[in-house]
Amino acid sequence: MAAAKIEAMWDCDMHDNNILVLEKKRGKLNLSEVGDFLRYEKSGSFQGHWVMIINATEATCGGSGWMDEEEPKGDQWALYRVEQGEACPVCGEVSPLLEWCPMCGESLTGKKVNAEQAMGNAENILEAMKRETLHAIESAEREEARKAWYYSHLGSLDFARQIGLITEERRQQLYKEFQEEAHHGED
Repeated sequence: MAAAKIEAMWDCDMHDNNILVLEKKRGKLNLSEVGDFLRYEKSGSFQGHWVMIINATEATCGGSGWMDEEEPKGDQWALYRVEQGEACPVCGEVSPLLEWCPMCGESLTGKKVNAEQAMGNAENILEAMKRETLHAIESAEREEARKAWYYSHLGSLDFARQIGLITEERRQQLYKEFQEEAHHGED
């Protein structure tokens, strides 16, 4: 299936906050295709954390049907980027750089997370990173790009070990699993 044709442009909302406007000329946008667009378009320049305000007030319920205009064929979403360590443009809270301390596993967000839960979170994040890396390797056109993605993921496993989120044995196991999956289908 071909990727949806989505265009991105920067704009400002009525309070002069920067927003990324994603537009699809035909059909409706869905969360999956917007997520893929943000992850993989423009060499990853849209990767990060994003929020969207959904206006579900009474004003959006529609009119009586009398002289209503025809709904446009395309769709448009306005997204706010949430930068780590800066105030969220929606709620005003500062987003932390990390969710838990890499040394003791204590939550930095006020959520009660112990060291064991932090380790489990690290495993989930590493698995998600592996899936995204494998997707990037499969979709890269140049061999240099595939190698860069490959070695970048191995580096993330090394870093997770260095800050104590995984053991050396687990790092080696994750290395082996990733190497087998990344080379799957190659002769």
